[in-house]
Amino acid sequence: MKNTILIFICSFAFVQASAQNSGDEILGFWTTPDRNQVLEFVQNGDTYEAVIRQADQEEAIGKTPISGLAYSGNNRYKDGQIYVPQRDMTANCSVKVLSDDELRITVRVGVMSRKIEWTRVEFDNSSEG
Repeated sequence: MKNTILIFICSFAFVQASAQNSGDEILGFWTTPDRNQVLEFVQNGDTYEAVIRQADQEEAIGKTPISGLAYSGNNRYKDGQIYVPQRDMTANCSVKVLSDDELRITVRVGVMSRKIEWTRVEFDNSSEG
């Protein structure tokens, strides 16, 4: 009986730890440093992508500037692509969730890289339609 209880407790602890490191930390609404866009990270199969939910430019809403992010463990996502509208190009990107309310996107073009921090926001998109 004691072995059964011990196995149950260990199994429960393992399931809890797995759920906390499932990759879903990125899900939700985030805003850019200039706060002119709200993007929602969603899961698409085995990868994650960001969809623009609010923007100064109406035509940007619904577009997916970040795609293909694969969860690699420890709050990190790799192998993503990000569209850079200022240069009309796509670049490689990775993401690290720094805390419940902050993430860092690293954009790489060749040997150059740039880090951008986004902040989690509350956003009600129920009025969209």
